[in-house]
Amino acid sequence: MNSNKEFPKRIIVALGGNAIHPAGIKGTSEEQVAIAEETADVLLPLLELENELIITHGNGPGIGKVLMRQALAHKQVAPMSLDICVANTQGVTAYLLVQAFENALRKAG
Repeated sequence: MNSNKEFPKRIIVALGGNAIHPAGIKGTSEEQVAIAEETADVLLPLLELENELIITHGNGPGIGKVLMRQALAHKQVAPMSLDICVANTQGVTAYLLVQAFENALRKAG
């Protein structure tokens, strides 16, 4: 990608919930870090265009697992409301993506 003339000034990438939390994974920290790293590696060339890159992400599968954890542990810990669960998973996803992009940028020089 040599020139940003063929791209708009603002690029929006929407990562569906299944892209960042695919079926078949348990959702371990290691799995989530690996997915974030792969995502950053794939999207890194878009940062080189010197355009504004906006990344949005879904949350369905991740929030489903949080709710399942709560249901299984309800006798040991008080459950959180849905809005707090959503904020929790959004924060984790954003954190993992930022860390992955910082590492990918550092590696790329």
